[in-house]
Amino acid sequence: MLAVRRALSPTRFVHEFPASPGEVRKMRQALSGWLEALGLDHEQTHDVVLAVSEAAANSVEHGYHFDAAGNVRLEAWANDGSVHVAVHDAGAWRAPLERPERGRGRAIMEALMRDVSFETENGGTVVRMRLPIGGPAAP
Repeated sequence: MLAVRRALSPTRFVHEFPASPGEVRKMRQALSGWLEALGLDHEQTHDVVLAVSEAAANSVEHGYHFDAAGNVRLEAWANDGSVHVAVHDAGAWRAPLERPERGRGRAIMEALMRDVSFETENGGTVVRMRLPIGGPAAP
């Protein structure tokens, strides 16, 4: 007889990484695994990972100007029927260059997640997002 029991996944995920584009890819992989372990379906996992990737890439580019000496910290947790995410950096904001093919990160985050906010904290930026589990991003 074989018995299989799925272990409950931790309800909190923390991932800190150097401000480098290659590290954002590694963060996406780790976050995706955690979200799948929580039981999110493929579409919701994709949406959260894409929104968080946009926030993290903005921290890497605008907060640290690709200086891997800085760190980006991702915290995610599940409670009250939602996945909550906070992406922290301590970098100094640098306005993006005016390029028409760029600058869609915030719109992507807001389209994929139910709640998105941007705050200044400890000299850096925190992007907070929330998505109900099992429901669409739009109210």
